[in-house]
Amino acid sequence: WQMLDAGRTPVGNARNYWHRVLDLPGAWDMIHVRNLMESRPRITGAPDPAMIVSDPGNEVNHLQAFRGEGFAFIYLPSNRSITVDPVPLKAERIRAWWFNPRTGVAEKIGDFNGTSPHIFRTPVAGVDWILVLDDATLKPEPDPDL
Repeated sequence: WQMLDAGRTPVGNARNYWHRVLDLPGAWDMIHVRNLMESRPRITGAPDPAMIVSDPGNEVNHLQAFRGEGFAFIYLPSNRSITVDPVPLKAERIRAWWFNPRTGVAEKIGDFNGTSPHIFRTPVAGVDWILVLDDATLKPEPDPDL
């Protein structure tokens, strides 16, 4: 991945020089994403695309799963439904919530059986959502704001 820079061949259809995009709204969203990532023990985590049972999307609209000990983050770039297999979390009960990287606000979905796939739908139209799954015994309540 590259942002356009003078003297370099563009990669990935970059439209702007990197230094011009630092103050765009999406750049500031990354503060909230960082806070979410730092709220869990990342050192135990790794990408886990097998958790995504539904179509993972294409280059432009690609879903991405990251799983660690007792938690998972699944990034959805657009409004849609997703089927997730929580079995890799090895939790009898999972607690699910939506994280809005634009605002840093978490919205609890509920508790679910951790032994079978579940379908989740983003709460409202819009881009960029993170589905957070926690072992319900390890993290009893989502942080309301990150």
